[in-house]
Amino acid sequence: MNVLEKYKLIFVNRPYSYPNEQAYLVKDAIHYVENDFLGYFLTKFKIINDIDEIVKDIDFILSEGFYDREYCLEIYLDFLDVIYTDTTALFQETTGILIEEIPLDDLKNILLHWKRFIQTEPLEKTKVEKNSDLIYFLKENEKEDEIAKFIAQIYGSNFTLIKS
Repeated sequence: MNVLEKYKLIFVNRPYSYPNEQAYLVKDAIHYVENDFLGYFLTKFKIINDIDEIVKDIDFILSEGFYDREYCLEIYLDFLDVIYTDTTALFQETTGILIEEIPLDDLKNILLHWKRFIQTEPLEKTKVEKNSDLIYFLKENEKEDEIAKFIAQIYGSNFTLIKS
């Protein structure tokens, strides 16, 4: 099982239309669990240098064997904080309630998968036809009903699942 399957993460190219304007693709991550915290986290980082900076911090912690606040920055987003420890990243609500603890190796691998995805054609902001459906290619071991439920929950009914 790879790290994306382990954490129930999928990446999609989603059409997005501005009213009375052209439609464009948006790169999204879906963490198909109840609160989608990893999807929220990843979609906040679409600039390669930002991802590289986080990976660099993780590599530093892993190579040193401990977390040093002087050299690595914790991540604070609107609804989510990521706090490093010597071996894990704590994903917690801004109120301090722990959502999940993820090993740093796993977080690094997730970020590297995300980085590859956002660099893959079609790129974000590629023009598409207005009212295009989101198309997702199911992988061999993914459950169609589970994926469909979460895509529908997040994006509504305009999507197509294709078994590859």
